Amino acid sequence: MEHRTTMLEWLEVRKSNPIAEAMHMVEKLCQSVVLGQRSAAYFSGPPGIGKSYNISRVTKKRFLTCNPTNYLSLLKSIEQAQIEGKALFLDEADVIFRSERMANVLKTATGARDLRYWDGECVDVPGGIFVATNQDLLDRTWMERSAAGHCSALFSRASPINIPHDLLQLWEYSIALAQTGGLLRVDYCGMPINLDTVNRAFDWFTVNVYRLDTVSPRTLHQIASDMNQRRLGRMDTDLENFYLKNRLTRESDQTPPPTPFKITPSEARPASKRLPKTVFGPVPAPPATRKRNRKSDVYEIGVPASNVIEFMKRWEETMTD
Repeated sequence: MEHRTTMLEWLEVRKSNPIAEAMHMVEKLCQSVVLGQRSAAYFSGPPGIGKSYNISRVTKKRFLTCNPTNYLSLLKSIEQAQIEGKALFLDEADVIFRSERMANVLKTATGARDLRYWDGECVDVPGGIFVATNQDLLDRTWMERSAAGHCSALFSRASPINIPHDLLQLWEYSIALAQTGGLLRVDYCGMPINLDTVNRAFDWFTVNVYRLDTVSPRTLHQIASDMNQRRLGRMDTDLENFYLKNRLTRESDQTPPPTPFKITPSEARPASKRLPKTVFGPVPAPPATRKRNRKSDVYEIGVPASNVIEFMKRWEETMTD
């Protein structure tokens, strides 16, 4: 894996990282469902990488989340989505592909609009259906054999997107979101995260990448949030260490990737600066002046002033791709 040492190099992750490319396609597929070009979207991948976030952003938070456990709960969720006039997000929906009956219901609900009826009841969801699972949808061996025919019909209408489970790629994608997308702007309590805490979270996340229970942007954010809460005095050191230790569920002697370069105030911009968005969130274009935000004593990640022209060229390229 490439050793990235500048903010410009981390911006390139959008084009070279398989996780970033897959998540970009997830966003495009979700948009096609909202526009009515597809009746459903299917994607699989590890938890915490932003599947729900993409759906929330594309649907403007107008969606109903359901973790179907059986045939009746699936029908009830469809009915509730119809009543509320929202899209339906079936999360951790492995069970659907292990049940011939549930797969058949989903096939009916995403078929021709005038044929979306099950036992005389309409199962049409005007807002569209999003289906996510942690299992590989391109691998049919784990699916119920009796449901295989229905699954083939589902995926012929909308090809599933499989997000890789590669630990190093997930690590790189997570760090890139923090370096260039404002992932670590605030913690889970809405409190600003300072640069020292961001750098400390980078170090810990990187050193323990092969020992973590899950490697994802959500994991990195939770680590930085715990550290920030301890820094603010809202959490004592023992509790912080307890939370961090509980994330280490694997034994590994593999060499971790190189620690990301340290963010310094000269490479940061005030947190109040509003900028356009990319697949990673706000574009970290540098401001004209670099005054410290003394009120909050917080900087947001940006790029060195000496690289402004080159950065804006790269940014324009990413927006036109």
